[in-house]
Amino acid sequence: MGGFIHWQRWLGKYPLPTKAILALFATALPLVLLGGHTAYYLAGRPPAAPFFLTLHGWSSGYHSLGALAGIALAVLVVSWVQRLPALYLFDLFAPAVFIVSAIWRLGCFFHGCCYGAPTEMLWGVSFTIVNELGIRTPPSHPVQLYEAAVSIALFSLLPWLAARCKARPGDGLLAALVVLLYSAERFVLEFFRIGGTTHAIFVGLSLTQLIAGIALAAFGTALMQSILRRKPDKAIRRSIK
Repeated sequence: MGGFIHWQRWLGKYPLPTKAILALFATALPLVLLGGHTAYYLAGRPPAAPFFLTLHGWSSGYHSLGALAGIALAVLVVSWVQRLPALYLFDLFAPAVFIVSAIWRLGCFFHGCCYGAPTEMLWGVSFTIVNELGIRTPPSHPVQLYEAAVSIALFSLLPWLAARCKARPGDGLLAALVVLLYSAERFVLEFFRIGGTTHAIFVGLSLTQLIAGIALAAFGTALMQSILRRKPDKAIRRSIK
């Protein structure tokens, strides 16, 4: 709830680019589908036929990191077309990443994909293997529910964390903070998925963990630089108007 209140305060304090928001919704959907499925294809999990030539390929799956890349590209496109600061749009929509993640993972849970490794814990869930009718997994970590819960918790913590960093819309701090938290979330929870719907490819880490580790390093550095090179609040406001 705190995350929603914090977001609403930002919307009330800074100019709301209505046209840019509508343009982003229209642009993001196709780019999210394209980015998510391209990442899924590159990860080596789709059917043998090229995904862009078959309907079955398009229904085979999507990768959340690719979908986020699609959203980021949509923000850059809208920023260029609407002549608005990209950092302002990133800050404006960054908190929604956790809400989208929670909804996405609940969908994964009910669809029966993206489950974790086998477990003897009491809350282990047996899933029907996608495209394998009648075949079920042993009790496995419901990683989808773990991630949904963590995403909601991080969203609720954003007001406190943003205040600690003295983040303001348009300086890029909130966007960098969201990427850091989401990357850390994916990095940790992937350990529960290895041996289930993903596997280690390098030093015991999955491809997602390697990407998340790079993001942690890159955006951690960007966050520190943004704090040290902070613009005055009035300068940020002028760039938005």
